[in-house]
Amino acid sequence: MREPLRAGLARADAVVVLLPADLPGADEELLNIFKEKPVFIARLEAAAPPPSGPQLGFAGIAKPWKVERALTAAGCDLIDFAAFPDHAAFAEGDLKALAARAAEQGAGLVTTEKDWVRLPPDWRGRVTAWPVRARFEDEAGLMTLVAGFQTPGGKNRV
Repeated sequence: MREPLRAGLARADAVVVLLPADLPGADEELLNIFKEKPVFIARLEAAAPPPSGPQLGFAGIAKPWKVERALTAAGCDLIDFAAFPDHAAFAEGDLKALAARAAEQGAGLVTTEKDWVRLPPDWRGRVTAWPVRARFEDEAGLMTLVAGFQTPGGKNRV
């Protein structure tokens, strides 16, 4: 997402395709682009249940729609969702607007742990941090690949 695809692939030893938990599989056209590299499919899954009751979710990651789908797939009563740009700095005005939207709908605020830690400290008590993890379909294969990148001293090159 941060560099041209060809440049990134030229440097890459493998590719990780991160999918929402409810998507049955990766697009074959996409996988064909990576056919020269090992491809590891991962799914964004809940590490804990989402908060109960209606929720307004928000995320500032490269593909915020994946968080929205993961919340829904985990059973969240998601009544609204706000997408922010990757690594967005959550301005006080944005957070107040989200809180007002949530209050109008009788909802709580929920975001990923990654975004929660970037909230101003006084907002952290008002927003639920929802933990998600990437679960790899072939975790053993990924670990084998990563182990192959260790230097003689045991340090990882990755």
